[in-house]
Amino acid sequence: MKYRRVALPALGVLLFTLAGFAQTAALEGSVKAEDGTPVTGGMVVIERRDSRGHYQVRTDRKGHYFYGGLPMGVYRVSVEVDGKERDHVDDVRTGPGGPKEVSFDLHAAAADRPAPPVVLHLPEYAEMLGRVQQGDMTVDFRAFRVAGALKSGPQASKLETEERAAFRNLAASGDWAGALNSAKRALDRNYASPIGHYDAMAACQALGRTDEAAAHEKILNALLDSIRQSGDGQSPETAYFVVTVQEEYIFLNRVLHVRATSQTWVRKDGHFYDRLLVPNLGTNQIHYLWFNANRFCE
Repeated sequence: MKYRRVALPALGVLLFTLAGFAQTAALEGSVKAEDGTPVTGGMVVIERRDSRGHYQVRTDRKGHYFYGGLPMGVYRVSVEVDGKERDHVDDVRTGPGGPKEVSFDLHAAAADRPAPPVVLHLPEYAEMLGRVQQGDMTVDFRAFRVAGALKSGPQASKLETEERAAFRNLAASGDWAGALNSAKRALDRNYASPIGHYDAMAACQALGRTDEAAAHEKILNALLDSIRQSGDGQSPETAYFVVTVQEEYIFLNRVLHVRATSQTWVRKDGHFYDRLLVPNLGTNQIHYLWFNANRFCE
């Protein structure tokens, strides 16, 4: 009996420990200097954005780094050489499974970045907003998305992530009126947000406000269609063009009906890409989808 009294608490400790490990994630990658050689002793700084947390690790002689035991969340990952930040990537989401790769090529970072693949002389956001709210579906919805992101500033992705979390908490509690108000506040900030219209549509459906739900769904579909028309996602050259991280996930869910199993940030020829590993529903095989992430990595 004494043996059993010792063993059972020990088993409980073991299970608690394993459960703790299940909630952690890891980051790894490499850092290349401008001449293509590995950066030895570079400082990789990992800062949590959705909570408090600051971590750092140095690259080894091969320019590689690894940091395990991270809480799952959203991070900003940067690299410092000789005490100066040389490059960074925002909105890195960790999750269960293998380490997420975030690598840096300082030659690409130093190069002049080409102009983003959008027309720069866009109509003002307010002018397009008025047309959309009046039911004008001839608006250039890609330009509308870009204008909305520019209006929101460099924290557009972060703001959408926070707004999405607030909406989901209210919806989960059954407070659909509060959830609808939350979605409307998000749309007041940026009416060109697909996730904002998706959330407003869901809340209106739950409240039985079918006409309002249909109106949000109509705009949502137009916004998502502008992403679909931007490429096919099969390569960096034909990547889908998005302006926030949340656009990627609503596009995967609503249009492609797939869920990414992993994510890797890639920098190539001066452009940022989000490369997602997704299942092919037709063949059940895994393949990559590419999203041009210039807009929210600048």
